[in-house]
Amino acid sequence: MFIVVRAIAFIALASCFVTCATSATENSKFPLLPVDQKAIAERIKTLNEDAPEGAKLVVYLDCGTQVESAVNSSVGIKKVKGDAYRFRADEVKVPAMQPTVFFDSDRVVFELSGIDRTGRYLVGLTWWDFDAGGRAQTVMVASHDKRSVRIAVPTIGLPDFTKLRKLPIQKQFMLPATFAKEGKLQMAILQAAGPNAVISEIWIWQLEE
Repeated sequence: MFIVVRAIAFIALASCFVTCATSATENSKFPLLPVDQKAIAERIKTLNEDAPEGAKLVVYLDCGTQVESAVNSSVGIKKVKGDAYRFRADEVKVPAMQPTVFFDSDRVVFELSGIDRTGRYLVGLTWWDFDAGGRAQTVMVASHDKRSVRIAVPTIGLPDFTKLRKLPIQKQFMLPATFAKEGKLQMAILQAAGPNAVISEIWIWQLEE
């Protein structure tokens, strides 16, 4: 019985990636937003300064403005599924990249590349429920062939700005690098409650061996 339950759970997790692999398109319904290169450079500088001891920033993606990552390294992040949007947060004192997001009614999916299976990587991301939509979401990571799947961030409610004035929060998790096949992984932000899934930023620090 336990084996059957685990098998059903695995199929459910894997389907989060299989579906998007067959239906996702890079032709978004909404065009990318203008890139603020100066703001991104400042943000990358801050993330480098805030890196854990012995870690270095190897890749950064400003969701909503960039389909592919901004840091020039062997590690990459590419958006596979999701559309661009900007929350109307002009008066809010947050980094310029946080009002811009990728969103999807079901899941926002990214491909990670250049991952060394023997390496240690810490993923960081920011998100918020700016318009008080009651959003909750989950992060999952899978091997490129979908045979290995892991919940990276269990379902969590996003900070509500409009009603509760909560600012974006940062989440971190260790990347299951051993899942990498030919250096590639998939990461999905899954909608659990609210109108859609949203994400503002993604970056990866590589840790010392």
